[in-house]
Amino acid sequence: METASDLRDHHDEALTHVIGVFARASVMRKPCLHGVLQEVFPRTYFAKLFEALPGPEKYKAIPSATTYDAACRRSLMVGGERHHLWLAHLLEASTGSLAVERDRSDVFWYGFARRFASPTFIAALSEHFLGKTLSSSVDLSIRFVRETGGVYIAPHLDMSHKLMSMICYLGQSRVPNGLQGTSLYEIGASGVPIVRKSVPFVPNSALVLPRTEESLHGVEPHLAQSDRLTLHFYLQEANKDARGVVRLQ
Repeated sequence: METASDLRDHHDEALTHVIGVFARASVMRKPCLHGVLQEVFPRTYFAKLFEALPGPEKYKAIPSATTYDAACRRSLMVGGERHHLWLAHLLEASTGSLAVERDRSDVFWYGFARRFASPTFIAALSEHFLGKTLSSSVDLSIRFVRETGGVYIAPHLDMSHKLMSMICYLGQSRVPNGLQGTSLYEIGASGVPIVRKSVPFVPNSALVLPRTEESLHGVEPHLAQSDRLTLHFYLQEANKDARGVVRLQ
């Protein structure tokens, strides 16, 4: 049986591994500033992460769920559902003794948050992909996203207070059939967004996307044959958007 000390070691090793992945990653500038990461987490840790994912009953429909469904129907003739769960809300809902009353998945996510919302993680992410160190002057939000049925996210820019997003693709041990990752766009001469690059949906990979005026991104219309599960990290200006901000104690 795994002890609390074992779990701490796994989390610490995972953080060290991820920082190493950042350091080795190429920063690409076309069609916009971005990076693509492979084997983001150690394989054994990723298996634990996937096993600890919250059940569907803990997710809530995104605020624009009706608009999202309508967009899927227009593009695919099939409805789509998009649900999310902020990690901070999951931790807030967990009460009682960490070692005794919380279930195993809550223990995992508490340890995960302590490492992956830490100044060490934020500094490594911002240093490599923004070229400057940010830690105390920013907030970090983390959320789980689950899409089922039709999937379509129109090309868009993130809100201006967001400095960077990191989208981690989850899934089974093999690439789920019918799932697409994230597409990057440029505005063509006719004013219509044109796909310039598509980052594939590969479990335990990630797209890092600093927010610029060129970081137009979305998900091309497709029918998901299995749940499309992603884990999102949002690095943002401090005190601009309190939703889902992880506050370490």
